Amino acid sequence: MDSQHSETCDRAVGILRRFDEVKAVGLAGSQAMDEADKYSDIDLQAVTSGRRPAVEDRKKVYESVAGIELGPLDHPTTPEFQKPPLTVDIVVDWVTIDGVKCDFLWLSQPCVETLLEAVANDPDNPETIAGWTQGVQAVFDPTGLLERFRSRCPQYTAERGLHKARNCLGYARWFMCDWRALEKCVFRKDVIGYQAGETDMVEQLITALYAVNRAWGHNRRRLRACSKPFTVLPGRFVDRIESMILRRGDCEDLAQCHRQLKMLFRDLAVAANGAYDGWDLPTEWSI
Repeated sequence: MDSQHSETCDRAVGILRRFDEVKAVGLAGSQAMDEADKYSDIDLQAVTSGRRPAVEDRKKVYESVAGIELGPLDHPTTPEFQKPPLTVDIVVDWVTIDGVKCDFLWLSQPCVETLLEAVANDPDNPETIAGWTQGVQAVFDPTGLLERFRSRCPQYTAERGLHKARNCLGYARWFMCDWRALEKCVFRKDVIGYQAGETDMVEQLITALYAVNRAWGHNRRRLRACSKPFTVLPGRFVDRIESMILRRGDCEDLAQCHRQLKMLFRDLAVAANGAYDGWDLPTEWSI
């Protein structure tokens, strides 16, 4: 973190510490991963003991700070947590301090504990919170709360990885049938349906990549940095995913993307089956 971002981060943490409800503040995102540049924002997680301060009270404190500009406040985030039974309340405040954009994510200790318990009990529950506990850096944590979260994160077992990867591949095989029909459609140049499907499929592929490497969470935006320690990673895998996201190279049109997706899923399954005894992920497509 450069000097300007470091000073802004210190100011931002000082703002969050004004609230009695805040028991810990964690740094996440590119700054925590040492992947930031001069344009990067600062992502801070404010963990409260219970309910967060009301948005009116937060706004009043923010407005008392010199050099701050307010963006949207109390914005709902993490939609995967808004599906029953995981209807937890997490919001983000967007502010700019001395020209540096800062995101304040508000979540409570009971919320984090509920999500970690859900992850431990059901492999189909969202894993974002588990990834967060492993990557967040404590910038204010007088009671060691963030470290306790980290210690409560369950172990990522091979059984869990196989279950997640199978689900992702199963979904991909189902979606490929719809995509094949779309590929032949008269309106295939109207790519709205394709783009929605492409995004979903890439997310499934990245989730499968993390699953076979038994790693919590996934981050599409920082896939290249996150995948560096992965041991199960077919050749040029990240480059090929990015070519799909950016619609370039071998993925300039729908048919090419279709073929590339099949190859990516197949190569990942082959690599995973070779890395783990007893794994039998499907490597052939029936469509």
